Amino acid sequence: MMIEDVKIFLEEYFTRYKQIVKQYYPAHKKNGFTEQNMTVCFASTVEKYCEDSFAWYEVPVLDSNQKYSNHIDAVIFDTVGNNIFLVESKRFSTPARKIKELGNDINRMCDPAVISTICEGLKNQMDFPNVFGIVLADVWPSQKGEKEKIFESWKAKIFLCDYSDKLELKQNVMPLYHHAEYDIKGYKHVLLALAFEVHKS
Repeated sequence: MMIEDVKIFLEEYFTRYKQIVKQYYPAHKKNGFTEQNMTVCFASTVEKYCEDSFAWYEVPVLDSNQKYSNHIDAVIFDTVGNNIFLVESKRFSTPARKIKELGNDINRMCDPAVISTICEGLKNQMDFPNVFGIVLADVWPSQKGEKEKIFESWKAKIFLCDYSDKLELKQNVMPLYHHAEYDIKGYKHVLLALAFEVHKS
C-alpha cells in the first residue's frame, strides 16, 4: 500500500463521521465531541475495506523510563495487505496544549521501539509490514483566533512547518494532508487528517 492509497480511507471516514453527526448530535452545552469517536470511525472504515483487518484501542507502549505509561489510541492490523496503522486523535479545543500533545504523539508513532513492542503481540508475525501514522483531529474555526489559524495552515498543507517549534518533532515527517468541512447548527466544523509513512517494506 502506498501513502496515497490511505486517502481513500480518509475520505470514507469523513463521510461516515458526518453521516453520524447529521443523525445524532452528541454534545451538550460545551462538552464537545470526544476524540475516541474519530478513532473508532476511522478504524471501522479500514476494517470495512481490508479483509481480515482488526483494531485494538488504547494500546500500551513503553515510555522513556521503560514503563508502559503511554499508549497509542488505536492500532489497526491489515494482515492480508501487510499494513499497520497507528492512529492518534486530537480535538484542538485548547490549541497550545493539544499541539504539544500532538508532537508527542507523532514522535511516539515514529519510535522504532514502540513499533517493535506493538508487533510483539501478534500471534502470526507480519513480515516487514508497511507502517503508517494517522493523525485525526477536529476544529471549530468559526471564531477568529488560533483555531482558525490551525485550520488555514492545515488546508494549505503547511501545518507541520508552521507549528514546528511547538511540535518539536524528532524525525522528518512527509505528510499527506486531508480535511473536510461541514456546517452543524450554524457553525463550521472541520475534520482534519494527516497520514505519513513510518516504515515502508
